[in-house]
Amino acid sequence: MNNYSINPNLGACWKPNDKKPDFILNSKDTGCLTHINLSHLYNLSKKLGFKIFINTRHGDYIIKGDEIAFLYFDEVINQNTQEIEKICAQIYETIVIDAQRSFEQDPRFGFIVLSEVAQKALSPAINDPGTAFSVLNLITRLLIENYDSQNKDKAYSYDRIGLQEINTGDFITQSIDAIARDEASNVEVALRVQKTLFAIYKNSENEILKEVSKIQAKKIYRQKLECAC
Repeated sequence: MNNYSINPNLGACWKPNDKKPDFILNSKDTGCLTHINLSHLYNLSKKLGFKIFINTRHGDYIIKGDEIAFLYFDEVINQNTQEIEKICAQIYETIVIDAQRSFEQDPRFGFIVLSEVAQKALSPAINDPGTAFSVLNLITRLLIENYDSQNKDKAYSYDRIGLQEINTGDFITQSIDAIARDEASNVEVALRVQKTLFAIYKNSENEILKEVSKIQAKKIYRQKLECAC
């Protein structure tokens, strides 16, 4: 999370600003986007004369044929030649799509794994709410921590590459929501979920996290009332 706070888009800071792309890259594989070699891609963009906006994010599930990137050439290029195919082939080598997600460039995956630990602990076979409490405590700390903003000037700046931003609300919806669903009739865990969401709302400096925590707290509370009826 510290790396994400310093470099939320991994240094990919270019924006197309609604400009129409010269060429669209479609995925050749099915799976999860696990890694982008941004350094190599940036060197390619300078050498071959293009800018690129990657229309997906690490952890996203991609199906063969999906649009994954938009190309913008520095100069007019003849799309009927093999030149563009050679450029695309080199770009594909920098983008890894695999069957399994990876923690390296995918902060959302970490929250999902934490949630799965809590869900397993709350299963009838294990019935260990203490572990769920520990997970919720850790999620709270990760989302309200004030990370070292002084290091932000050390972030890489790839000014020819754009990358789809992560919806930071996913850190909540993909972790705490599942715990709230699986805690069923455990009142103590239900209360801890609400306390967790309130703590994020009260202490987080991220406006999206604050708004999503408020929305999800109300949603979970309404669901519990409906189940009680």
